[in-house]
Amino acid sequence: MKSACRVRLLPSDRTLRVAVIAASGVVLSTVLAHSTDLDFSGTLRGSITDSPTLASDAQRQAAAEARVWAAKEAFLPTLGFLRERIIDSHVDYSPGFSSSSPDSTTRHEPHLMAFQATLPVFDGFRRWNDLQAAMKKVDAGRYQSIDARQQVLLEAISAYLAVIRDRAIVACRRQQIAAVSTITTHTEASFTTQDVTLADVAMSRSRVQAARAALDQAQAKLQASEIEYARVVGAKAGARLSAPPSPDIFLPRDLDALRRDFLDANPRLASARLEVEASRHAVKSAMAELSPKVDLQFTRSLQTNVTEAYDKVGDTTLKLVAKIPIYTPGTLPGIVVARAANRQAQYDAIDLERRSLAQAEALYHQRKSALSALAQARKRLALMRDAVSARHAEQMAGYGTVTVRLDAENETAEAAIAVQTLSYDAEIGRAH
Repeated sequence: MKSACRVRLLPSDRTLRVAVIAASGVVLSTVLAHSTDLDFSGTLRGSITDSPTLASDAQRQAAAEARVWAAKEAFLPTLGFLRERIIDSHVDYSPGFSSSSPDSTTRHEPHLMAFQATLPVFDGFRRWNDLQAAMKKVDAGRYQSIDARQQVLLEAISAYLAVIRDRAIVACRRQQIAAVSTITTHTEASFTTQDVTLADVAMSRSRVQAARAALDQAQAKLQASEIEYARVVGAKAGARLSAPPSPDIFLPRDLDALRRDFLDANPRLASARLEVEASRHAVKSAMAELSPKVDLQFTRSLQTNVTEAYDKVGDTTLKLVAKIPIYTPGTLPGIVVARAANRQAQYDAIDLERRSLAQAEALYHQRKSALSALAQARKRLALMRDAVSARHAEQMAGYGTVTVRLDAENETAEAAIAVQTLSYDAEIGRAH
């Protein structure tokens, strides 16, 4: 378990490479204002600027850094001013004092003013372990911030590519309507000369209606993609979105390289490993509650209205105060809780590593499959366009049927849509 949970921090160049992979090779620079015509890099900058997720993460990190501040201040002395005013007091002496004793006079109700400084000297290294745990959590939080930034960029890339895909699909559907409408017009003209049957005319008209229904569905999906884009980026999608850059130099060469890069350069895993280290220090801090405590205490006090003989009594004291705990409610349960939290963090880190690595390998194979399918889809589209031209020539020559040509047009449209869908899948696999 120790080997699986040891901390492997991200080097600076690997951190930059992770960010570059998430951004598909685009380097984020200055903040971009709202615009209705954002390019790919502008889309990414807009998503970073207007992301409530990153704003929330920044506050979480600020709280973690404040805990480090608090842990450091625990090493400083505690200063305080004490003011007491006794409401009622009665003192008995046994055995009694002689009449010549100064304390034989009637005791008044003294008032106390004191300045006290207490410096912890030894506490079983509880403060040290608290500081180490807080610092580990800050380091873990930095990797969480990198991961949150990558997730926001991934959402922006997905939204950008989805708009491009759905716009291309809408264009394919409109081309399909234009093609089948042309065939329908030609079929209706041929029906007047009795070159085709009424069934051919009805079939052509039904294909036009089907193409229009498919266009309505494609437009609805495009509208949903543009709404998602506006949510992620904070601005409407531009009228013209260019294809994003697709550098393959940052992608792993093979599956073994993917595993190495993923285990060494994944901010989520690095954060989980640091959380394990923080929980170990939390266990040591809880165990320190069983150790003796030693404090150095300085007190400067002044009592007034003490007795009729002494009106004021000043006291300056420097002392060591040692406390050996015998029983404190909640100490043992706190140790059990800390140990359980440490084991939970270890198991969570192991599970996250295995689950994330399995997902990464699955995405690697899915992208390879998508690229292969994309190449086949492009070949199919080219063949179907040739087939459409051939079917048109056959019909013009008088020996082709309307149904065959309509089928060819529909299959061509579906092939074009498949190309757009597989292109989106391949690019999303690259972004992951």
